[in-house]
Amino acid sequence: MLLHKGASARAGTLRITSDPPSAAVTVDGHRRGTTPLSITDLPPGQHDVRVTGTSGSVRQRVRVDPDATTTVMVPLPRRATPQSTGGYLSITAPVELQVFEGDRLLGTTRVNPLTLPTGLHQLRVVNEAAGINLTRQVTIAQGRTARWQVTLPPGTLSINAVPWASVTVDGKDVGETPLGSVEVSPGLHQLVFTHPRFGERRQQVLVRSGVATRVAVDFRR
Repeated sequence: MLLHKGASARAGTLRITSDPPSAAVTVDGHRRGTTPLSITDLPPGQHDVRVTGTSGSVRQRVRVDPDATTTVMVPLPRRATPQSTGGYLSITAPVELQVFEGDRLLGTTRVNPLTLPTGLHQLRVVNEAAGINLTRQVTIAQGRTARWQVTLPPGTLSINAVPWASVTVDGKDVGETPLGSVEVSPGLHQLVFTHPRFGERRQQVLVRSGVATRVAVDFRR
């Protein structure tokens, strides 16, 4: 339809905002842009406005008056937040453990926390090399974190060297050989033997929970 020269001066302005913004706007079936949006060339009268976001759309009939600005704020439907059906379990232990429920491996303590369905769980934590196999019942509540502090009986080291050596375990000085009943946590440990004449020897030792382990170094060999 052709407009006379004076017709455009009689047009109205429609300003549209939405929550959330960046929603698509159509007016009378024609795409006009995204919110926030000002449309300055609408003829006076009723207009069909549709605002569409990621989770739905809202349709309104809006009246535009000549030589005036009509402002419309459109609240859009929001995407429903999925309801959590589980909770979390945080396990603290001095050595990495595998976590089982029955025969099913749920993960390891390296991934912390673990996600579990709500309810009562009979769990088992295992580190076969370190001699660890513990069982505990844990109750998981929706959206909450249950905590399990795993306390393990230490192992012991009996350490000797020929002719003798000063010894560190994981960087900590434990004295000169012979050494007996040095308590350490289960797992792998780095021992360094040092002698002023023969130099340095390194040895990695696996210590099992509640077990005495003997370590010896002969610098003459």
